[in-house]
Amino acid sequence: MGKCEMQSQFLCSIIKAEECCKSLDALELDIIKQLAEFSEQIQQQLKQEADKKLEEERQRQLAEEEKQRQEKEASEAKAKQQQAEAAKAEPAQVQAAPEPKSQDVPPAADPTASTCVHPDRLKFYNDIISLYQSKVDAVKPLQTEESLKQYRTGCQRAINLPLNAISAVSPQHLGQNFDKLYSFFAGQPVKVMNGSTITINDHPLARDYCMLLMAKKFVSQSETAISSNPQAAFPFASVIITFWKLLPDFGKIFLAYMYKESPFLVPYVIPQQQGQTPEQYLKTIGYRLSDKNELEKPDIYLKRQTGVVRLYAAVIITQGRKAAGPDECFELNEGWLWLAHMVRVKPIPDISATMIMEMLQTLGFELWRSYGKQFMKLLVYIQNIYMPQLAAHDEGGPKTRLEMLLAKFLRERQIPQAIGVLPPGFW
Repeated sequence: MGKCEMQSQFLCSIIKAEECCKSLDALELDIIKQLAEFSEQIQQQLKQEADKKLEEERQRQLAEEEKQRQEKEASEAKAKQQQAEAAKAEPAQVQAAPEPKSQDVPPAADPTASTCVHPDRLKFYNDIISLYQSKVDAVKPLQTEESLKQYRTGCQRAINLPLNAISAVSPQHLGQNFDKLYSFFAGQPVKVMNGSTITINDHPLARDYCMLLMAKKFVSQSETAISSNPQAAFPFASVIITFWKLLPDFGKIFLAYMYKESPFLVPYVIPQQQGQTPEQYLKTIGYRLSDKNELEKPDIYLKRQTGVVRLYAAVIITQGRKAAGPDECFELNEGWLWLAHMVRVKPIPDISATMIMEMLQTLGFELWRSYGKQFMKLLVYIQNIYMPQLAAHDEGGPKTRLEMLLAKFLRERQIPQAIGVLPPGFW
């Protein structure tokens, strides 16, 4: 009898287990259905927004054309009136009035432009590059003057030594190296190798020259330290943000160097121009030439791009020094905008998947905490809509790793915080 009771209890347990499995299956189907509905809603919303923007652009172009037509008619009428008056005053010397200068007509909209870069991001990119180029042109006398070579070397030493030592080993260590850099920009004297001292005030162009030099040096850390060690991005990012608050032009110059290394950070998929060789085009998207004038290998290029996007993402979520003030200069919404625009531009094999994955791994925790369901919808859109588009161009390892990462995030409904993020008020 005891054995029969045990068998009966065992059978009851099996039946309950089967019922639980059926309930889990039904729950899974319901979740899949909800995700599909989310995806469809997002797609419809994006289509409506795109249609609205197209209609607004069409109305704007019509208004611009009407304005140009009216201006042209007014110019022609004025020219005819001037001709008539001249003919009455000097009938023997009648000459045809000069053709009025036509208004500059903007080029027709490129139907593929929206797949390369959003107009707002393109304007932001052009403004940043324009400021950078103006600074570069301005410091050429200092950069090329042979008699100032020793001074330039001293400036480089004053920046490189503390910048290379930046790390999060302790708040005191990070603060000391920042202080060395900032005191130089504040005009404090710095010793050079021959025992003499220099200051940034010794030449009127030195401040802009050193700002360019420091921004370039920070970006170069993405190639060396950060591409191999993601955690190294955060102490550099904290110092960058602190300088950005204190010297606003520095932040823009830093972005210019970042965009020159990787226009995908805009995000801007620069199209290949007619007559441009493959080598010339690859250089426009960040590929480098070796000393032997050979194009670098794709795996080396991809590693550099990984370091660049890690530093960019770290700057977005890292706070600066408390004493520098509370103002935020590059907030979390920059990461949200980047993801939203990145999934709308033309996918590029390997690089698109790599950059999205690095952004999600670095920013995902903060984006999920701040945007909640909207961020979930964006992840579903990337998985269901963007990934099939990417698969048409890319079957490499980065795409597969991004697929696995998205599936893990959506399955577990959580994203871990990136390792190495500095706590608020670290220094």
